[in-house]
Amino acid sequence: MKRYSATDWGLLLLRLGFAALLIGLHGWTRLGRAYNFVVHGQPWTFVDLVGRLGFPFPSVFAVLSALSESAAVALIAVGLLSRPAAAIVALAAMAILWGS
Repeated sequence: MKRYSATDWGLLLLRLGFAALLIGLHGWTRLGRAYNFVVHGQPWTFVDLVGRLGFPFPSVFAVLSALSESAAVALIAVGLLSRPAAAIVALAAMAILWGS
């Protein structure tokens, strides 16, 4: 049986804490609103905000933003495809900084 080091436990705690914060504060509600926008056709004010920031195809970028803050973060939390998922989250964060 493999024994895990303190570094392994620390990285796990860091990944789970990061995921809990990002999904809890942003991802969960945005993912629900994106679902309602795509499936039920309900209006979503975030699409207008993305359009005002100058992104082409604001509907697509809004849904991708919701996925980056939920699905990509969930992948980071479980340690699956961590580097590509972290790159996606970093790109979304850079887009936020670019727009402000």
